[in-house]
Amino acid sequence: MKHLAGYIEQLGTPATLEEAIAQRNAWVESAAQFSRNEDYYRGLLDQIAASIGPEAWKADDGKVVDDEPVRARLPELVAELTR
Repeated sequence: MKHLAGYIEQLGTPATLEEAIAQRNAWVESAAQFSRNEDYYRGLLDQIAASIGPEAWKADDGKVVDDEPVRARLPELVAELTR
């Protein structure tokens, strides 16, 4: 927690309401960009899963997942394809 307190201290307290609003808006935009990036890379993984086929929708225990591929299995499945 000590490092977090130091980081917060470095940020400082905004001197005006306008600065506070600007800081908040910057954090909101940063979070929105993070979310867009997640969506983009998740979409790439889903395209890879679609190329791999039905195995990408099977959990480790063999159960089929209907709503989205099991992305954590993709590295293993890709490795099998390249052997």
